[in-house]
Amino acid sequence: MAEVIIKNLYKTYRSTTRKVQALKNINLHVKDGEFFVILGPSGCGKSTLLNVIAGLETPDSGEIKIGSRTVFYKNPEEPRNTVNVEPGRRNLSMVFQSYALYPHLNVFENIAFPLRIIGKKALKKLIAREENIPEERIHKSEIENYISEKVRQVASLLEIEELLESKPAELSGGQRQRVAIARSLVKKPSVLLMDEPLSNLDARLRLKMREELKNLQRKTGITIVYVTHDQSEASFLASRIAVIKEGSIEQIDTPEKIYSKPATIFVGTFYGSPPAEVLPIETFFEVFEVPQQAREKIPQQARYILIRAENLSDKPEKGTPHGEFEMISFEKVGPALIATVSSSKSPHTSLKAAISQPRKSAESKSASGIRLYLKEATFFDPFEKFLKFVKFSIS
Repeated sequence: MAEVIIKNLYKTYRSTTRKVQALKNINLHVKDGEFFVILGPSGCGKSTLLNVIAGLETPDSGEIKIGSRTVFYKNPEEPRNTVNVEPGRRNLSMVFQSYALYPHLNVFENIAFPLRIIGKKALKKLIAREENIPEERIHKSEIENYISEKVRQVASLLEIEELLESKPAELSGGQRQRVAIARSLVKKPSVLLMDEPLSNLDARLRLKMREELKNLQRKTGITIVYVTHDQSEASFLASRIAVIKEGSIEQIDTPEKIYSKPATIFVGTFYGSPPAEVLPIETFFEVFEVPQQAREKIPQQARYILIRAENLSDKPEKGTPHGEFEMISFEKVGPALIATVSSSKSPHTSLKAAISQPRKSAESKSASGIRLYLKEATFFDPFEKFLKFVKFSIS
């Protein structure tokens, strides 16, 4: 297992008409044994970053280290010191969105493929190193026994031993994904890269596979770098998350910190369900009546306020900002009732609020007036950077 360190990484795509900077000054440190998730919307550069780590694409400049080994280094001012290790020599494995299984091979041979493709000479060296025996004493039968042992070990880990003789066409989506993961682990890579591996599965199976991936990482201790656009997936799996926007890292932190202290407005609105709403500070004072004791808690530099559904309540809270709203619609989310409301003073301003009325009452009051109390909120400066999380309620 190994850590992954990336410094000052840039990647640009060029065509005859334009150029697109896919990665801009990426700096991150994935710890040894960490489940690290790269999260962002489509087209933000997260898959490009994974491909660059794998060596499938070449950056313009920067440095990538896997463990203590530099696998990429390029500085225009030091052209003679350029390093670019081939993908096959980086000791990484990758699991793609598509399972990429060979349809003519059974499960055993699909898993064994990474071992067979490196050739007998390389396998002999591998066996000699692991078993501490001279290479000249390793014959064809020992090589086949080694391959069989490694395949059955990972098949057991992923609970697919009974599928080893099956062809991919005979497997379910979840079984195919387990085979793809087993194949990626058979060579004992130092880092496992995963590019949206669960996106082809149905919702129920995705939840099951999330749990299996989490357990697999705990059992093996392998370093995983995982790409997804699904925030709930990232929240469940990650030790830490890097949120990316337009090729730049907005924030790296634990799921809890990213939710409670988003570094930017983009992070705050992208991460969380239902999505948070952002108001200019002037609109906030227009929509809400703000008591003096609440005003004193608001930072002077504040220019924007981020409000999540759970920040608003229909239960009176002493000393909190409050406003009059019209209830437009609502949805039941488990035991909670999430209402979409518009301000009576500013009809174009809509928010989400967690309300306490039972469903019947809410249905009967659809499009009726409701007073909401702001218990807490997050404030941002003119540059849309985090300033302060403020708790207004006294209790």
